[in-house]
This record gives sequence, structure tokens and C-alpha cells, in this order.
Amino acid sequence: MSRKVIGWSIAAIVAVILLLNYLPSFVADSLYKNVDDITDGEMPATVTSFESGPEVVSTIGGSGEGLNCSLPALTNIFFDGSRDDKGRRHLVLQRFRQACVFHDLCYRHGLATYGYNQNDCDRILQNAAFRLCTYIRNGSGTGSATRCQTDSKMVLAGVSMGGYNAFRGWDRSTYFEFESDPFRSDGFQASRVVDHPFKAVDPAKYRNDPDQVILSFENVRSDIAVTCMTCGKLPVFEYTQDPNEVDAELRSVGVTRLPEALLKREPMLSETVPIWLPPRRHHAAPHLLVDAAGKDHLIWMSRNNTQDTMSCIVGGDAARLLTNTLPRRDLCSKDSGSSLSMVEVDMFATSPLPMEIPGAPEPIYATAISPQKTTSHDLSFCSRSASRAVEQSGNDDRSRCINFTGEAVSKGAALGAFQNFPVVRRGQQIVFARDVDQRTSSSLTALWQRVFGDTYSPGGSLLVIDVAPPATPKAAASATLKKIVRFNIDDRFDPMMPITR
Repeated sequence: MSRKVIGWSIAAIVAVILLLNYLPSFVADSLYKNVDDITDGEMPATVTSFESGPEVVSTIGGSGEGLNCSLPALTNIFFDGSRDDKGRRHLVLQRFRQACVFHDLCYRHGLATYGYNQNDCDRILQNAAFRLCTYIRNGSGTGSATRCQTDSKMVLAGVSMGGYNAFRGWDRSTYFEFESDPFRSDGFQASRVVDHPFKAVDPAKYRNDPDQVILSFENVRSDIAVTCMTCGKLPVFEYTQDPNEVDAELRSVGVTRLPEALLKREPMLSETVPIWLPPRRHHAAPHLLVDAAGKDHLIWMSRNNTQDTMSCIVGGDAARLLTNTLPRRDLCSKDSGSSLSMVEVDMFATSPLPMEIPGAPEPIYATAISPQKTTSHDLSFCSRSASRAVEQSGNDDRSRCINFTGEAVSKGAALGAFQNFPVVRRGQQIVFARDVDQRTSSSLTALWQRVFGDTYSPGGSLLVIDVAPPATPKAAASATLKKIVRFNIDDRFDPMMPITR
């Protein structure tokens, strides 16, 4: 009798193990389709900071609430808990934390900001979870990719069941810009406060206009128009049929001869004006960067597609955007003949950001943090001038990267879970990164976390990256990891953002 009981008990235990190991993945694979075939090894898009005005220090989102996954702690037991090739284990809430943070913001602000519905947010989560899985597992080959497809589906299934009611409809969704590549959006609006484009040129003419004006950008399927909401109804230039009759406002933006598009017109500064940006790309809202001289730069960091990390970097100012941006050719380069600067380069990252590097001949740079440059996925800081024309030799269409290697960087599994946007300052970036490694020396604690999770993972690092001018125009900016500060802060207090200069 006892042998039968033991036999049935063993059979029951085996059945439970098989049920836990195979049923969830089988159900997830049956319900959801695979994500796109992404093989570049890059991390997913990071929550991006968009400053709205020259006096804004930092923008804080999240509705003043903590950011975390909607997955219950027991989720860990349904996922592969084996060690990676460096002997580390990764719990689900840590492994997919960056994707979950983006998903939380999408649920809270996606509808009001970009018109995202719940399905849009969930599919973005699945895609991001797949990218993170392939990055953190540090594996290669079909087996790793196949397993990551299943893992990403299980994350989506868990969120769909555990957090479906967290999506905020029109009655609760609030506006907050967080998306660097809103390719799922049919249309959205954004506003920026900038210095008046022409008041310094003709103070008497624009004496009744404010010193700073509000520009409203309307993006409809990446067709962009701008309206100066607080400008007076004054003509930028007088009606003329003579292309050589160029007024002071147009001369200030480098126009020496009127193009045909500006002849026989008398456009008002308050009119809605189309902005020509290179087509066939996903244009987010422009970044606002104020340089050391106080000049406003409006910069687009536009991805070509979701299959690579090529970016079209477009720079301009309010004066150019409100007059004429029509180029001679349909290109993202200097050869387009546009009044805007245009450079197309591979940034090796999905969410590049502009920054000023004091002392550089061309001080505005596109920058990115990437794990793509080394086989062991060490952290790299990549940079490239945002305005220097691309030369056809020497891989000049690629950003140059500085690798940060060593135990201090790799302790947190390459510090991969960048849940927040960097604080970008002149010559410096500050990044908060949560550990994705299960950091414990106790076997009992590891087992407990494996079953019940480490929901409020406190471990992480603050990275201070100093950036100096490159030694030569084509070299990488001189980036050094000045400081790594370990912290233990409950992640329910995210987003953690300093707001001082």
C-alpha cells in the first residue's frame, strides 16, 4: 500500500513539474504570435526625456507613482531560472524591468499622448521583453532566440491577465512624452517654449510679441506642422515677386535669394507651417537643447525602422522652421539642400539623445548608451557630431564608441535595466540603472526569491559619465565613467530623478 502511495506521490510531483514547466509556455505560444525577427542584439527603446522649455531642468513622469511590473511574484517559477554564461541568475521582474517600466508609462500616458490603445502598449512590451531576453541571456543561436520568443509571450500573457485593468482610458490618461519612436501612433501633438525667432532681428516690429513663444508641433503619421501659438499676426516678409528682395528676417537664417515657394506670399508668423523632414521615418517630437550661448536647438532623432539602429538626425531652430524647410532633394544629408542640418548615422542604440560638448568645434552631438559593440555586451558610450556631413570613407556613417569594461560595470549584469532616461547636461550624463542580476550570496534567500520574487529590488547604480571633445573630428567623444555609486532604494520610489543643475 505504501509503495502505491509513494508511486502516486512521485507521479503527482512529476506531473506538477511538467505542468509548471511546459503548460504556460505552450499556452503562450498558442495564443500569441512571434515578435519581429530582431537579431541586432540591441536593447529596447528607453524612456526618453523631452524638455519643454529653456528653463526646464528635468521632466518627471509616472504620475508620482512607483513603476513596476504587473506580474505577480510567483511568475518566476514559470520561467527558466538557469544561470547565464557568466553564472548569474535573473528573476523575471528584474530581467524584464526596463520593458515593464515603459509599459507602465504607456498604460498611464500612452492614450492621451500618442493615441496608443491597450493592445499597442502590450505589443510594445512583448517586443521589448524579447530584446531584453536576448541581451541579458547573452546567448546566440536559434535555441536562445526561440526561448526568448516564448519568454516574451509569457510576459505579455502575465501582464494581460494580471494588469489588464490598469490601462487608463480617456477619463484618466494624462499627457507625458516618453516615446522616442512612436511608430504605432497615428498622430500626436507637442509644445516647446523657445526664444522669439525674430525679435532680436527687428525689436521694433515685434515689440508687442513676448520674448519667448510657444511652438505647437502636430505630427500626423510623421507629417509635421508647426504653429507659433503666441506670435502676433505679423508678416514674416512682405509680398514680392522679386527673388532678390530678401528682408532682414530671412537673411538672419541664411536666405540670400527667395526660393519659388516664398514668392508671391505674405505669410504670418502665427500661421501653421509644414516642416519638411525626410520621409519614410518615424518622427517623434523634437528635443529642445539650449547651448552655452543661450541659443535654442530643436533636434529630431528619427529612426529609419525598427529593424536597425540607423538614425536621421535633423537640427534647426524656430526661425528656420517657421519660414521655409523645403529641400532640393529627398535625402537625409547635407546634399538635400535644406536649411536644416541633416546627418544619417548608425547610433548602435534605439533611443539616442542630443547633448552639448563644450569645447568641441561642432558642439552638438548625438549620443547613446549601447551594449551592442562587444560580444560580452559591455556598456559603451557612442557619439557622433549631429551636424558634420558624412564622408564616404572610413565608416563615417557610424558613431564612435568608448567601451566601459571591468567588474564595476558588469556586476549588475552590464547594468542593463535602464528604467529611466539619462539626465543630460553640458559635458555630462547621469544614468540610473537597476541590477538585473539576482544579487544574493544566500542559497535560502535565492530560493525564496525564486518562488516569491524580489518585488521591490533595491539594488542598482548611479553612473556619472563625463564627456569631453574628441581628439580628432572623426574620433569618439572622450567619454569616461567618472563614478559608479551603488544604491539601495526601493524601486517603488521610481522614477528617481535629480532636478538640479
